[in-house]
Amino acid sequence: MKLEEIAGQLTEEQKLQFGAQPLWSEIDGFNWPMSLTVSTCAREAWRKLDEPARYVLEVILLGFGRMLFSEEQLLQAAKPRLAGSELRIGLIHLQESGIVFAVRRGWGEKLYSVPNELYSVWYDAMQTEKRLPPMPEVDSYDIVPLEDSDGYVPPLSVQLLHAMAELQHTGMKRTTRGVLTKRAMESAAAQLHFDNERIHAVAELMRSDIAQSYPLPLAIMLQLALQEGWLIERKSAYEINQGKWENWLQQRASERELKLLEQTIELLSSQSAAVGIGAAQLCTQSQAYTWYRVANVEERLTRASSAVLAKQPQSTILKWCQLLCSLGWMEAAEDESGAPVFRWLIQPFEPRVTDAVNDQDETKHDEAAAIQFTPDGDIYIQEDCPYSVRWQLEMIAERRRTDRVTVYRMTERSCRRAAVQRFGAGEVIHILEAAADELLPETMRAAISIGMSAHAVMPVSVPAPEPAPVPQALSVTLHGSNQGELAPSLLVLGSLSYELIMEQKEVRSLFAGIESVPAMWMKQFRSYHLSTRRELMEQALSWRTAVKLSCEGQIKPFIPERIVDEEGKWAVVGHLQEGESCLPVKLQPDMWQEMMLVLPEGTR
Repeated sequence: MKLEEIAGQLTEEQKLQFGAQPLWSEIDGFNWPMSLTVSTCAREAWRKLDEPARYVLEVILLGFGRMLFSEEQLLQAAKPRLAGSELRIGLIHLQESGIVFAVRRGWGEKLYSVPNELYSVWYDAMQTEKRLPPMPEVDSYDIVPLEDSDGYVPPLSVQLLHAMAELQHTGMKRTTRGVLTKRAMESAAAQLHFDNERIHAVAELMRSDIAQSYPLPLAIMLQLALQEGWLIERKSAYEINQGKWENWLQQRASERELKLLEQTIELLSSQSAAVGIGAAQLCTQSQAYTWYRVANVEERLTRASSAVLAKQPQSTILKWCQLLCSLGWMEAAEDESGAPVFRWLIQPFEPRVTDAVNDQDETKHDEAAAIQFTPDGDIYIQEDCPYSVRWQLEMIAERRRTDRVTVYRMTERSCRRAAVQRFGAGEVIHILEAAADELLPETMRAAISIGMSAHAVMPVSVPAPEPAPVPQALSVTLHGSNQGELAPSLLVLGSLSYELIMEQKEVRSLFAGIESVPAMWMKQFRSYHLSTRRELMEQALSWRTAVKLSCEGQIKPFIPERIVDEEGKWAVVGHLQEGESCLPVKLQPDMWQEMMLVLPEGTR
């Protein structure tokens, strides 16, 4: 569920109502919904949340990830530190503040979720406000490289660029079944370093019928390309959308990689809460180029989860590390004792503190063309080479080696491919000299001129453009969304339409029949007959609220879960509250002397 889709369904009046909530009214400089995705705003808002809302949000972030959940699932997931009625009130407050949203599919159950764009930002806010010490670092002198290391793996952005280049060279024709040709699939898939095994170790992704014909890595690559609008899907072929593709090539390096990371996490988290939670823990709790032990990350996540969840989610940290290495974003090794360690090769999370557009000068500073030539036709480029230059080289030269220094070469084959792309010798020479800001060696200029002249008159057929079909819906879309503006889906991410539900419960509505309940049950401690004690417990169970029990002079908050009948007698099972702890107990009605119902503040 995306914030952009939700905001598009709201009226200006509804947006202003969210912004007028006390949580946001004193935060300067940002209006709702922008304030939701700005880290400084999220951290300030987190401190202002009341206890039930904060506790519920922790349960959501640590228990459900990016998944939809029902109210009952929330109540079952939470550790019984708060009564169910308090959790329900906390959920209402989060809805009123525009942090959690409710949807429904048809006549189905109401479901809730934190929008995707918010998840990492609020996960970071939650961890920041815990004021934990920095994650323990591992000294680089204690790092032992893995024997079966894959060596250099280019970042996913480079892998995608190479795969797009291969598709461009093969023509991107589609068969009668609507899929790419076998040659195109093999050429593009060969550029991707992540495989089925590492993907499925993190998450099981379902594929649409057409995507069953593709290797899973290629299906993911095409999914990203279609989502971003790099490819236009026509009946007989794909074609590159030059405007959107060139915009992506011109993006700032860190921005490009961070967005791909977020898209990949969103893609893989669509079927599993544990996947999204593990990714958030890795991204928000570690810094680039610093070594960490996997066990320390898992231990910190377990500690946070055990404080609010009744059951711990499965850890996906190690599996994520293995996949992220194949995406070129992470490096794995072992410490001196053989324990797995990792370090990010990109900054995985950048707290957003402004809505200003990134300075374009920074783009130029980050990516300066770094190209060198050799007289025999080799072209060397550094890691920070602009992607627009990389793309041009993919079109006119042949890549011989992919490494931190990538090597291209002008060959007879590359000259032929350049001619097919309608490049002339003069244009090829100009591209290379402009990228390097220096003249080519004379031998190289001559070789290019001779090589290109042999193919200069090659006929190039250009088919007439076909109208693009109306795309299918992708992922979770909201009722009333413009389907024509949504990207096609190769991976089945729950492609269902949900109706956004804006009406919210009144807190008092959680306590049905409160007017007919004796006021004394809620106002003061009293001693009751055994049958009346059962009535009070049944009422507490109906409202999912707590009771206070007087046991031998001590007042103990108690959250009942169920009443059990045994051998003609009854007892109540639940949790006694002891500070931050919850003690599971079964109480006989003669084990307390006085009792009263406890309603959350503001409900009477």
